[in-house]
Amino acid sequence: MGLEVKSSPRTAAATCQPGTISPMNACVCTHPSAAAAGASWWSRGAGRPRWSEVTPGLWVGGRQRRRSPTDPNLDRFALVVSLDQNTADEEQTAGEEWQRFFPDGQLPSWLPELAAEIAIRHRDGDRILIRCREGINRSALVAGLTLLELQPATGCAVVAQLRGRRHPHILARRAYAQHLCDRTRQER
Repeated sequence: MGLEVKSSPRTAAATCQPGTISPMNACVCTHPSAAAAGASWWSRGAGRPRWSEVTPGLWVGGRQRRRSPTDPNLDRFALVVSLDQNTADEEQTAGEEWQRFFPDGQLPSWLPELAAEIAIRHRDGDRILIRCREGINRSALVAGLTLLELQPATGCAVVAQLRGRRHPHILARRAYAQHLCDRTRQER
């Protein structure tokens, strides 16, 4: 069962009503101006970090940006999960690297198992980076699923956490944000 999405400019600032999702309550923003704002912010790259720590020891990001002096080195991570096909241009990690490619927009059936494996490593104290090309959708989806494994929270609360720590337009791909919210509601 899908959720009704509020998408007018007036409802974009409204709080979530039962059975709906609004940007202020974390999940899906479909208003064209919000999508355009997110896309233009992301394409400029101005002021955005390459990677963001979404909970202590768990980082999310992309690989399509030059390193800045404030970016941590890959060798600081015990595990790097790469969701993009083309990681050959990246520096090498001193730790382990898992490459699990899936095209942006798809929801492979193995994602929950991957998130569970990442959560185990995180609980063991490993510092983990989950990355895709831009650090907007795939890496945020896997991080969201991992956060659901690590903490008692609703899917919409996890989306809010990701957006608060990375950027408000993270999980711009509507199906990914909705997947997190739907998954939680079905399981709890």
